[in-house]
Amino acid sequence: MHNILTILVIFQIILFPGVITAEAHVFPLSTDARLKLGIQLLERFEHSYEQKVYGTVKYLGIYKSPAPDAYHLPDGRIYISSGLLKEVNNIDELAFVIAHELAHLSFSVEHAHSEEDADLQALKILQINNYQGQAALDLLQRFCTTHAYLLKSRPTILSRVSRLQGVLESVNTRKQWALQNN
Repeated sequence: MHNILTILVIFQIILFPGVITAEAHVFPLSTDARLKLGIQLLERFEHSYEQKVYGTVKYLGIYKSPAPDAYHLPDGRIYISSGLLKEVNNIDELAFVIAHELAHLSFSVEHAHSEEDADLQALKILQINNYQGQAALDLLQRFCTTHAYLLKSRPTILSRVSRLQGVLESVNTRKQWALQNN
């Protein structure tokens, strides 16, 4: 049975993104509650995402592993480790994880893509849905210090962090310029 607070928070997040601060109202939730929230985010993202991947995501589930990881399968299933669900500190970080895997699913099978490409697509999904792109950077930077073995992955987590920093700095610079010149 759903926890009434969880249902209320999910309802408010879907209708009023960015109004609720995740640290105060959403987290800490149980792993099951975070999964349910992830499903709600995924449904919302699918309906707003410009590349329209409707119908491709058939399942969002968790698997038990302390390692922070997520993956997708070509048949539309997305899995997030229990370790990763425990690592996310707020709704924006959870939104990044879901958006990142959704981005992977949106790429056609014939075209090669990278983790960095999925990161950039995830930033677009976050922006469309009024979630903070900075959360992606915060999550990956935290992994650099708490999960050193990820520094050896390909592409390295450091290169992903560097690329995200560059994109977010560019976006912030453009926003500041627009505000000053209006």
